[in-house]
Amino acid sequence: MRSVSPTNNLAVMSKLAQANNVIDKFINSCSHSMRGPLKTIRGLVNLISDDRGKENKPDLMLELIQRSASHLENILNQLEQFLENAKKEMKIEEVDIQSVIEEVKDKFQREIKEQAIDVQINLDMEDKVIVTDRGHLKTILTQLISNAIIFSDSSKANKIIQIAGKASRSSYELTVSDNGVGIPEECIGKIYQLFYRGSEKSKGAGIGLYIVKEVVEKLKGMITVKSQIQSGTKFLVWLPTLN
Repeated sequence: MRSVSPTNNLAVMSKLAQANNVIDKFINSCSHSMRGPLKTIRGLVNLISDDRGKENKPDLMLELIQRSASHLENILNQLEQFLENAKKEMKIEEVDIQSVIEEVKDKFQREIKEQAIDVQINLDMEDKVIVTDRGHLKTILTQLISNAIIFSDSSKANKIIQIAGKASRSSYELTVSDNGVGIPEECIGKIYQLFYRGSEKSKGAGIGLYIVKEVVEKLKGMITVKSQIQSGTKFLVWLPTLN
């Protein structure tokens, strides 16, 4: 029988400890992120149920409940993608990137309309197909577009999100840019960290951009970001064609 060296045992124990630490942080982050909107919903429901609620604009309170429910839904979507990313096997195929972008855009149609955001899609007619994993590509676009919506600048009359794609023989460059509030310089190096939330505007559990980076790396790609406060943010994702 082969014996296991103490060194290997220590390595396995170290990995298990790291995994347990991530799970603990994961649970704590979920609990913290969900508690706020749940308290808001409960308080508003109680107020509407009270006779005094009739004097406090119930239509406005219902709108606030809907926003809190959307906040919770966004967190649950991130958690679902976090878990799926850990176990999902890749399926490499030809993907029509235009259809994926439109699918993701439709998912956020209500938020886009409410905030009067102009979503511009710029793909060369010959650059619409990429050989990759469709589900992973959708995850990347979902998180980046969601981020652009959340961090849009309400003070600007013209709010814009631009999605562009450019293909070469062996790769595809995808950019998602906006003219939102931007990312502070001191936060740029931390945005891909698990559970990092650099702003109170963040509506998730701090795992969205972590998921993006994990997925991009699974696809053997790279991601970069450029941002300036009050001017906006641009994410560039480089993906190789996986034949």
